[in-house]
Amino acid sequence: MSKALYVFILLLVCSPILIGCGALETLEHIDSYDVDLAPSEVMWKKNGETTESTLREVIHCASPSQSGYKEGYPVRVLSDGISVCMLQKGFSFDPQPEGGQGLYGYSNFCIEGGVFWNDISCKSVRGEYESPL
Repeated sequence: MSKALYVFILLLVCSPILIGCGALETLEHIDSYDVDLAPSEVMWKKNGETTESTLREVIHCASPSQSGYKEGYPVRVLSDGISVCMLQKGFSFDPQPEGGQGLYGYSNFCIEGGVFWNDISCKSVRGEYESPL
């Protein structure tokens, strides 16, 4: 994996804004939603896991061997690949964890009609996606 692709993946993993809809689409629609989204390691939950160990799992799931992502694929493939991998590892997705800045805390990642509505992570919250395992 090239260094540039690795850095790009890390940026995606650390920013749910970019994970959900792809870097280019996000830049086009950045004004259409609140950008105070929780980091990925806070949104994925599993008993006994710390945010640090969860981040390691997210990064592992972002690897091409786990996510199915290949250079040139739409970034949505990476996002969905990470979500499937995390769900298969027994994690659940919390679209609006406690914390964040401001009066209302973190924004809801899975708001109906929002840019992330059709992500596998949001479908799992609504019971519309079940891990094949």
